[in-house]
Amino acid sequence: MLQYWDYEEFVIHSFQDSLTGSALDWFMSLKAEDIPTWADLSQRFIDQYQYCVEAPLTLLELSTKEMVQGQKFEDYATKWRA
Repeated sequence: MLQYWDYEEFVIHSFQDSLTGSALDWFMSLKAEDIPTWADLSQRFIDQYQYCVEAPLTLLELSTKEMVQGQKFEDYATKWRA
C-alpha cells in the first residue's frame, strides 16, 4: 500500500475496505468535498472515534475514587462512570 500514498484519492477510497459496521456507515455518510485529503479524513476519523482508544479505568482506579464532602451523588456517579 505504501506505493499508493502519492494517490490520495485512491487511499481515501480504499480506506472504506478496512471498515465495518457503524464505522463504515459513518464513512459512507461523508461527502467527498468534506474529505479532500487523507489528512482531513484521518483527522475526522480520529475526532469521531477517539473515545474508543481512551483506556477505561481499572478496577483498582475505580475502587480508590471517593465522593467529596458536599458533592451531589449524581456528580459523583457521573465522574465515577467516566
